[in-house]
Amino acid sequence: MIRQIVAEPRNGIFGIDEAFKSENWVQDYAGAWSLWIAANYAADDPVFGYGALRGRRAFASPVPNVPFGPIEGKVASQWGTTNVIIRAEGRRENIAVDFAGAVEGRYAVWVYAMRGMSGEMIEMELDAANAGQIQAAGVDSLAIIIGRTSRVGENFTLAAQPYIVPTAVAVGADGGGNTNAFDPIYPNPFNSSVVLPFRLGRAAEVELAIYNALGQREALLVAEQLSAGKHRARWDGQRAASGAYLAVLKVDGEIRMQRLTLVKYRS
Repeated sequence: MIRQIVAEPRNGIFGIDEAFKSENWVQDYAGAWSLWIAANYAADDPVFGYGALRGRRAFASPVPNVPFGPIEGKVASQWGTTNVIIRAEGRRENIAVDFAGAVEGRYAVWVYAMRGMSGEMIEMELDAANAGQIQAAGVDSLAIIIGRTSRVGENFTLAAQPYIVPTAVAVGADGGGNTNAFDPIYPNPFNSSVVLPFRLGRAAEVELAIYNALGQREALLVAEQLSAGKHRARWDGQRAASGAYLAVLKVDGEIRMQRLTLVKYRS
């Protein structure tokens, strides 16, 4: 990859984008940077972190107990990041987080939801005014990872409040009912094929794909408009190599990811 970048006649981000294309990477520079800031916080997570940090985690500033806000914060520089941590008080809580960035800025915002020893990384979808909300059910803590890709727009506000999951909606394994989420993937690890159940809180345009450790797409399982409710897809990994893979669920721009492990047994 370094050879490809050096060989590119274009400089800066444009040259990196061209090098990514030559290696058939799905992400461009901005997309890879967005995933990288998430990995910097979740360094010790087996799904979202990366080994170079050896378990070290980027610093996160604590905020008041829920409910709070709006409180002000800032990302000091372009391509910079600010991390904020919300901790539940003694029990798991359903927490809704509201983000509002400066209208003239550009941001990448992730919410890392911790439940016991497992974490879920959720990309926040922002509207044209750089505002968005994420609801996370049954969490011990939430980290909000805020990155800025623009030269202007360093200021933002955050607010958080508890919410009630409607009892009329079926509650899934993660405690959520009216949100988009994966249900437990089975079997995992798997030998040949795996079933990926997921839930939609509303009718939406959905993409479900499998990516390898290099960020290359191995399979596109779903790419269509689906109704609210429970769905499932199956991936036949017989032609893939043993190793770790990511199942990436995109629902109207919101992203959720789960780790898969393919183990091919030798006779």
